[in-house]
Amino acid sequence: TFIAAALGVGLAASVYLNYVQHQHAADVQRQLNGTITDLKYQLSVDQGAASPSPSVSASPSPLPSISPSPAVLGAQTLNLPELGAKLTLAAPITDLTYSIIPATDKAVVAALTSPSFVQKYPSCKPGTALGQLVRRAINTTIPASNVLVGSIGGYNYYYYRPANTCATSSAGKADTAAAQAALINTIFKSLAAN
Repeated sequence: TFIAAALGVGLAASVYLNYVQHQHAADVQRQLNGTITDLKYQLSVDQGAASPSPSVSASPSPLPSISPSPAVLGAQTLNLPELGAKLTLAAPITDLTYSIIPATDKAVVAALTSPSFVQKYPSCKPGTALGQLVRRAINTTIPASNVLVGSIGGYNYYYYRPANTCATSSAGKADTAAAQAALINTIFKSLAAN
């Protein structure tokens, strides 16, 4: 009985040790992937600076500022001063940008885009592929198509996902779905006051 108990404890310890080592290796791999993504993005930015391309903008709003965030290795923060908020970016949308578009009510609307996404799918304009982030006063009625992202101060923030995709190929639709999922499941969860 004593030998069986000792073998059982040894087996359990071995399984736990393997699990811990696997988790550590997975964490290291995620950090490495984030670093590689950041390096690829920086390389594309450096190459883009050598050959300027026209930018798409719905209004003459200032360019968004993207700065390193110390909270997550390889993460960047997108500041949205017009909305009083900021977001921490995540793959596959590490180059998220926005432009402020006119709204019919007191809402502030940021049409979301990604230069790398637009380069890959030129028919995708700001707000048509990645949707819009909308800030409304807390007591405002919202359309049913908006998804509540979070609240800061006296405002609620909503995500409006486009009804149709601007990328019509099957690969484009898959990329659009992955980008929208990253917005909802990761990026918007980092919403914080600016």
